[in-house]
Amino acid sequence: ERLVDTVARYDAEVSALDAGFGELWATLRELDLYEDAVVVFVSDHGEQIYDHGAYGHGHALYGAEIHVPLIVKANGLRGAVSTPVSSIDIAPTLLALAGVELDDSSPAPAVPTSQRRGASAAGTMHGNQKALVGPEGRKLILDFPEHAEARVPARAPANRVALLDARSEPGERRRPLEDPERAAYLDRSLRDAYARSLARGRDVESPEVELDAA
Repeated sequence: ERLVDTVARYDAEVSALDAGFGELWATLRELDLYEDAVVVFVSDHGEQIYDHGAYGHGHALYGAEIHVPLIVKANGLRGAVSTPVSSIDIAPTLLALAGVELDDSSPAPAVPTSQRRGASAAGTMHGNQKALVGPEGRKLILDFPEHAEARVPARAPANRVALLDARSEPGERRRPLEDPERAAYLDRSLRDAYARSLARGRDVESPEVELDAA
C-alpha cells in the first residue's frame, strides 16, 4: 500500500511538472519568443523507489538515480544524441550555441556530439561511488569503501559494484553482466578520467571575490 501511494505521488509530480512546462512552451509562443529561445530541460537526479533496495537518492549510481532527462531546444538542433553525455556538458553546450570559442581544457559540448570516452558520475552522499558509461553503453560502478570524502586517490582500492548495460536496459534491474575484460577496460578508463579531473582541479586557483550587501 505504501509503495502504491509513493508511486502515485511520484507520478503526480511528473504530471504537474509536465503541465507547468507546457505552460512555459505556450507562453514563449504567445510572446513570439519560441523560435529564438534556447531551452534546456534537465533534472539534477532521479529517485529510487526500492529499485535496488533503497528509497530516495544518493544511495547508488544506478540508472534510477542518475539517468535523467536532458532536452536542448535551439535553432538548428535535430534528433537525439546517442553518445552518453553528462550534466557537465550543459554549460559548454550553451556557450557553444552562443558562439563562444572553447579552449582545449573545456568539456566537449553535448551537441553536436563529438568523439568521447563516455560520461562519468560520482556519488558521495552515502559513501563514495564513481561510475563510467562507455560510448557503447556499458557501465561500470566502483565503490571506494574506505573513503567517505569526495576526493579519493584515483588509484585507491575499490569494490566493483556492477557492470551493466545502460543503453539497452536503462532500468538496470537485470542481472549484472559478466565480462571481465570489458570491466577491466572501463575500470582503467574511469580511473584515468578521474585522475585527469583531479589534476585539472589542482591547477585552478579560485579568485578572491568580495560580495556587497546586495
